[in-house]
Amino acid sequence: MKKILFILLIFIGWQVHAQETIDFNQQYLNAKTSFKEGRYGLARNQFEKLAEPMEGNSFAENASFYAALSAYKEGFNALAKDKFLEHLSKYPSWKQNNEVFHWLSYIYFENQDPYQALAFSEKITNRDIRKTNVQIQEYFIPKINDIDSLMDLYNVFPENEFVALQLANSITHQPFTKRDFVLLNDLIKKYKSIEKKFGSEITKNEKKESYTISLMMPFILDQLKIETRPKVNEFILEFYRGFQIAADSINKNETKLNILVFDTKRDTTVIKSQFNSPELQSSDLIIGPVFNSGIIQDFSFQNQINTINPFSKNDTFTEVNPFYYLYSYPYRKVGENLAHFTASDTLLQKGIIFHANNSQDSLIAKVFADSMINSGKEILGSYVINKGEGKKVLNLLTGVNVVNDINENSETALPQYDFVFVSASQNAETLYSDILSATEIRNDNIRIIGSHNWLEGTHIDLNKLEKLNVVFAGVDLINYTCPAYIKFEQTYLERFGKMPGKYSAIGYDLLMSYSELLFNHGRYFQLESKNTDITVQSPFSIYYDVNFSNYNSFIPIIQWNGQVIEVLNKEKTIK
Repeated sequence: MKKILFILLIFIGWQVHAQETIDFNQQYLNAKTSFKEGRYGLARNQFEKLAEPMEGNSFAENASFYAALSAYKEGFNALAKDKFLEHLSKYPSWKQNNEVFHWLSYIYFENQDPYQALAFSEKITNRDIRKTNVQIQEYFIPKINDIDSLMDLYNVFPENEFVALQLANSITHQPFTKRDFVLLNDLIKKYKSIEKKFGSEITKNEKKESYTISLMMPFILDQLKIETRPKVNEFILEFYRGFQIAADSINKNETKLNILVFDTKRDTTVIKSQFNSPELQSSDLIIGPVFNSGIIQDFSFQNQINTINPFSKNDTFTEVNPFYYLYSYPYRKVGENLAHFTASDTLLQKGIIFHANNSQDSLIAKVFADSMINSGKEILGSYVINKGEGKKVLNLLTGVNVVNDINENSETALPQYDFVFVSASQNAETLYSDILSATEIRNDNIRIIGSHNWLEGTHIDLNKLEKLNVVFAGVDLINYTCPAYIKFEQTYLERFGKMPGKYSAIGYDLLMSYSELLFNHGRYFQLESKNTDITVQSPFSIYYDVNFSNYNSFIPIIQWNGQVIEVLNKEKTIK
C-alpha cells in the first residue's frame, strides 16, 4: 500500500511539473496573441508575469522586452524607457539587445534627447536594425535647429553624417559674418553629401591687384539730350560724378579698378537681360540697382557677387542674402543706437517721444521706445506730431495750455521728463523749432535726442543746439569741413563747374570705402571679419564698419560744439 502511494505521489509531481511547463508556454502564447491583436495593456500585464527569471521559464528575456514594447505601444513612453533600461540591467547579454538599443534610441529622440538617442544608436551592431535606426536619425536630426546643440552633438559624435549635415545647414543659415567657415570647409571635405549641398556657397577669399566693379544705375541716357525737361535722375548723375572722381583718384598711377557701367533705365526687363552679360557675371562688386532691390538678389547670391545698394535703408534682403549690402544703415538701427547711447546715462530715467507721421519715423520711435524700456527706462508717452501742431508739443513738454494758461499767466506744474526724443524726416524744421522753444520755456536740464536731419534745416539756430546740449544721430553724416571733403569740393568744381551735392559725396565716399575693403581684405572681405577688424576710415564721415553686419553698423552720435561737429561715440582707432 505504501509503495502504491509513493508511486502515485511521483506521478502527481510529474503531472504538476508538466502542467507548469505548459503554463509558461501557454502564458507566453497568450501574451503574444494579445500583443498582435493590439491589446497592449493586457499584453503588458501578461508579459510582466513572465519577465522574472524562474526555473523552467525560458521566456523571461523575451517577455521583459515585450513588456517594455507593450508599454510604448500603449503610449507610456516614460514607462517603456524605464522598462527597456531595466531589461538591459537584468539581461545585458541577451542576443536581441540590438532591438532594445533601437527602441531606446527612438524614445530618446521623441523625448528630444538626441545625446542619449545617438549613444544607443551607436551600440547597434545588427546590420538590418542599424538600417532602420538610420532612417530614424534621418527623420529626427534635421529637426534640431539650435546651432550650439548641434556643435555639442558633433563634438560627441563626429562621425555621424546626419549631425554633420544638419550642422552645416545651420552654419549656412547664420549671418554671413558669423559663419564658422573653417568648420564648414572641414565638413565639406569630410562628407560628399555636404560638399554636394553646400560646396558651391563656400568661396575662398581672393586678393587681387585690380578689381572689376559694375555700376547698375538708371542713367536713362536717351532722356539726357532733352534739355527742356527736368532730369528725373539728376541725383543719379550727381552720384556718378562723385563716383568718377573717386575712380580717377584710385586709378591715378595705375588701373586698379575696372569700372563697367550698365544703364538699367529703371526697367526690370532691361536689368534681367543685363544679368546675361559675362562681364557682369564676372564682376567683383556690383553697385545697384537703385530701385527694385529684389531683382538682384538671386543673381547676386548664385554668382556670389557682393552687391551694394547705395541709397536704401531697408535691410530685409541683408537677412537672407549674405552678398547683399547697404551702403548706409537701416532705420531701425538709428533707434537702437540712440537708445543705447541714451540708456548709458544714469541721469536719464524717464522721457517722452515725438515723431512725424510716416512709417520711417514711426519705426525709429518704436525701436527707440522698446529698447529704452528693455533697458529699464520709462517712456511716459509717444506722440505723432503733424504739421501745425506746435501747441501740442508746447503743452506736453511744459504743461502750458497755450489758449488759457499763457493769457491768464497762471503757473503750471512742469512735466517731469529727463529726456525728449524726436524723429522727424518730414516737416523736420517746424517740429525741431517747436521742441527747442518748449525746452527753453522749461529752462531745466532736459536732454534732447534727435534722430537725424537737425543740421539740414536752414532756419535751425546752431548756437541754440549747442546751448541746449542737443545730441542726434549723424545719419549719412558728411563732414563738410574735413580736408578730404574740401579737396573733393575743389576737384568737383573744377571738373563740373558747380558745387557738389549730397549724392556726389555719397558716390565718392562709397567707392573710396569699398575699394579700401577690397584692396585690404580681398574680394570677399567679409570672410576676414571673423578674425580681423575690417573697419575702414570713411573719407567724409568717421568709420565704415561692416564687421558684424551687411551695412555700416557705425552710426555717429553727434552734437554741435563751438562751430564744429563733435562725435560722442568715436571709439575705434583706424590703422
